[in-house]
Amino acid sequence: MTGARLDDRSITAIVADLTGWPLRELHDERRLIGVPGWRVVVRRFEVRDAASLAECWRDVAAAAELDRLAPALLFRAGPDEWRAIWPAALQLIEQERRVWTDYEWTVEAAVPVWAATTRHIADSAAGEQRA
Repeated sequence: MTGARLDDRSITAIVADLTGWPLRELHDERRLIGVPGWRVVVRRFEVRDAASLAECWRDVAAAAELDRLAPALLFRAGPDEWRAIWPAALQLIEQERRVWTDYEWTVEAAVPVWAATTRHIADSAAGEQRA
C-alpha cells in the first residue's frame, strides 16, 4: 500500500487490496466474507484489553470450528491501526485445529502479515489440488 495508513480505509477495502479477492462485509454479523477457508470476524474495541480479546477470540474460534474454517479476528482498538489474530497452528507442518485454537496459541500481527498468510495458504492449497 502506498501512502495510506491502514486505518484510513475500511477493513474490507484493506484486505481486498492486500489479497486481490473480492470481499464483502456482513455488517449485522461483523464478518468479512470471501477469504477462502477462513471465518473472519471484525471487531472494534474502545481500548486494547487482553481479557476482551481472549473472550472474543473464543467466540470466533468456536464459530469457525462449527463452519470447519480457520478462524481470524481482525480488530482495531481506539485509534490504533487494524491488527489480526489467527491460530499459530496454520504455520506448523502438523496440526489439529481444535488443539491450537486457544488464545494462548495465536499469532497477532499487522493485517498485511495475516493477508500474506491467507494468500500463501490459498496458493498452496490450489497447488495441491492441481497436482
